[in-house]
Amino acid sequence: MIKLSFDTFIGAAQDIELSQYKLLAAIQYYSDLLHRNKLYPSFGELVQVFKNVNQLKKQKSEIDNFARRMIKGIDLKKKELIYESEKLDDKDSNRVFEFIEWALPKLKEILDEGKAIFDFVDENIHLKEVGIIPLYKNEGYFVIDNSDNNCVEVFRYEMYLISADDEHLRTLKSNLIESRISENVGRLSLDELKLMLINRYPDLPNPALYKFESEIEFPFTETVLPVAKRKLMQKLAA
Repeated sequence: MIKLSFDTFIGAAQDIELSQYKLLAAIQYYSDLLHRNKLYPSFGELVQVFKNVNQLKKQKSEIDNFARRMIKGIDLKKKELIYESEKLDDKDSNRVFEFIEWALPKLKEILDEGKAIFDFVDENIHLKEVGIIPLYKNEGYFVIDNSDNNCVEVFRYEMYLISADDEHLRTLKSNLIESRISENVGRLSLDELKLMLINRYPDLPNPALYKFESEIEFPFTETVLPVAKRKLMQKLAA
């Protein structure tokens, strides 16, 4: 299993053929996962690598100005290149950017495939509110079918903000609290489920409860659940 990293691209300065081999092997690995409709974590990794490499490409003029410094890495928070004192001649610099130009279309092709899968799943997962949704929605529950295990799963979620470089980013944490066999789920309505959750977890006396509905059967852990959580986060942030 070969995964892409920043070193794959910087390594082209020493051995461009080895970097090409690593990239093609990694793309094959990600492609195999996508062909099995497994989006995460592969799709997320590809998105991040593509962003980082594009950021590096934008800094080509900076590298040209300081061509005699060896690229050591990249500071992802500051989005800046890190150098060390060793010399990097023009030939090495050109190899790195020759490799980047060669790699980006291949990365974009596999990314487009992943995005098509993501969009299809997103369009076929529907989110509905159960009962009256309270004003405070950053904590609550959601219910979702898990076709892999023929069950309905109940998750408790919490959305909160994290700070990074003067930016506030939303993230959603979820924990599985109950699984019910699909054939038996009809014995308990969603309103009854909500009442049961209130009694079981009194720290949330008036929780938000959402239900995901879908007829598609994609891998639950790698695809359906992360896409559903993203949809819920967008709903809560609206």
